[in-house]
Amino acid sequence: MGIQRFLVFVVLISISCMQLNAAPPVAQPANNSLPASQSQKSPVKKKSPELVKLAKEAEQIKSDLIELNRELYNFEEQLLYPTETQLAVFLSLDAKTTFTLDSIEVLLDDKLVATHLYNKSELAALKKGGVQKIYLGSLADGQHKLTAQFNGQGADNSYFRRKKALKFTKENKAKYIQMEVIESPGKREPLFKVKQW
Repeated sequence: MGIQRFLVFVVLISISCMQLNAAPPVAQPANNSLPASQSQKSPVKKKSPELVKLAKEAEQIKSDLIELNRELYNFEEQLLYPTETQLAVFLSLDAKTTFTLDSIEVLLDDKLVATHLYNKSELAALKKGGVQKIYLGSLADGQHKLTAQFNGQGADNSYFRRKKALKFTKENKAKYIQMEVIESPGKREPLFKVKQW
């Protein structure tokens, strides 16, 4: 709850900083007796030195808050998922595959822990070599089972639903599992390739 309040505070400070950067309204002259050449000219907006200094300070505070927010996020992740209990599951997509990934479901010890629906930009990023963190959590030492199921369309518009189960041992250190969706060369069907480290 404390971190949520802090994040609300950060958002409010950011909004205040953006408002400080906005130009102050310029008052129109009340005297309509000015010559036509002068009355048609738009007024020059000048910021006072104090306002410029305040805007620079606000920008600095804003960047400091962004950095602090990043540090808090990392700190929160370390508190929730200490390194020795951490399990992280990643997904990548082979650049050569013609398979279009629609969705993925991840189960840990037969309990659903993550799902994701993919859009075109996410698939493009994966095909360019991107790696997606699908799941991050704490896990007790011992024997476990990870099951992943993906759905999507193949090269000939056939719809595929593939499942891969992996039994693994979690020891007193972080465990990382990467699943890569590849295509079998002969049948041109999608498959899972799994790496552990």
